[in-house]
Amino acid sequence: TRRVTIKQGMVTPSDGHNEVVGVKKSTSDDRQLQNDADDLADLKENVYFNDYLMERIISFVPNIKDRVNIELCSKRMQYLSMRSPYSSYCLDNSVLDINYTMVEPTMSLNVAGNRVNVPSLTSAERIASEMPISEQPGLCILVTRALLKRFTKQIKEVRLGGITDCERRLGYIPDHQLVVTRDLCEVFDGLPHAKSLSLRNCCLTADVLQYWSRQDSALMRRISSLCFHSIWFDRAEDCEFFVNIVPPNVRRLHLSDCGAQTIMNLAKRVQMIGSNVDYFYIALDFRTFKNATEALSVLKKVNAVAKELHLCICMTNLAIEPGYHALLEALPRLVDLSAITTLQLDVGAFRPLNYQGYERFFGGLIYMNNLKSLFLSGRAIAHQSLPMWSAIVNGVAQLSTLEFLSVHELCKNVRAENIDELCTTLPPTLLSFSIGNSTRFSDDNMMHLVQRCPTLVSLYLRGLRKVRLQTLASAVISLGTLRRLAICRMGPMDESMY
Repeated sequence: TRRVTIKQGMVTPSDGHNEVVGVKKSTSDDRQLQNDADDLADLKENVYFNDYLMERIISFVPNIKDRVNIELCSKRMQYLSMRSPYSSYCLDNSVLDINYTMVEPTMSLNVAGNRVNVPSLTSAERIASEMPISEQPGLCILVTRALLKRFTKQIKEVRLGGITDCERRLGYIPDHQLVVTRDLCEVFDGLPHAKSLSLRNCCLTADVLQYWSRQDSALMRRISSLCFHSIWFDRAEDCEFFVNIVPPNVRRLHLSDCGAQTIMNLAKRVQMIGSNVDYFYIALDFRTFKNATEALSVLKKVNAVAKELHLCICMTNLAIEPGYHALLEALPRLVDLSAITTLQLDVGAFRPLNYQGYERFFGGLIYMNNLKSLFLSGRAIAHQSLPMWSAIVNGVAQLSTLEFLSVHELCKNVRAENIDELCTTLPPTLLSFSIGNSTRFSDDNMMHLVQRCPTLVSLYLRGLRKVRLQTLASAVISLGTLRRLAICRMGPMDESMY
């Protein structure tokens, strides 16, 4: 084997022979580099002058300031940028969320990852003013109109008013009450694809109610989903008049923090339209009804105008309130409402005062033939209230059509053998199961669960400290149809589990 040394222009063998080999410079590498450069130039030219590709590329620049810089490059880039949607990652880019994030009455316009703060008119400011105010600040309308001009084609849902759930829990920011004015409604008329409208802690003026009640209202004519949460009016008579803003083509209604009269008026409006809504969501608490008679009459009216009824009932610990007793007395009669497909029930605390009502309710679950989803939560069941756990187990076992079951906090102190009663009697048709904060949920409970419900598609486990990792892995492997798995507060996971 001869060792050779490479020098510029020649190769000299190291064996001592006077042998010089001339190296001819090859131009193949240069040609290849030139061809690559030409191909790259052609590729750049083909991409840059391809409007479709450039629109897709520009759409992944969601920040408005960056978009403005792109538009300043040339008229062509300005044209393409105005046509391109805003595609932000991990966000619903079709939602315009207008809420409050500051102590001052400054509302934030949030869309596709962009946030713009503008001044607004609140009820507190309007009351404190000596002169009547019926318009938003000029800067609010100007900025909102300019912002929506960029997102006109992609906004399909408008959420107006209120604060975020995180801010509500922290309690640092007041829940400002936005005054919805006529000029703000006219700005929203420029959204041709808006199909959903949510009003949260808003005061609707008489001008707005009259404007939205007209048949030529551009926004309301397109709305098919409405959400009302804690809405207020300037006059008492507007409580009945406001239902006229519900358009004939509405298919979904969401009501929370609304009184019995408001719910009844909306149900009558749907009945007058002549077409039942596809989905009706109502959140109830001790402030909703005054007595059981009122509660039953309202719920029966809603049941008659809804194809699917979703009830969310919060039974707080304020047992002295008349509204609590009204819900407790009406609870066993819910089994007569055939439209209920989803029921969320926060039982609060079990005590001798409510034993009879809950026993009648859980005993009548067998008559809820259309119930698909059941969410149960509340305070941990005490040892003296274990008969209530047995009532829950027997009631759930009778739901032959149940597809989703969630039990949280209730079984925190329930013994493993009592939890096993639930795991071994669950409906075999169950597709989703969720359980949380059970300190005594054991390995045997987990295995009995997957044996009883082998067709589970989603499984959510939270705070089950006694379940071992090996048992959890074995349970997941045995569920061949499992597609969604959530595990939280159950200790460290090794790589094999992932």
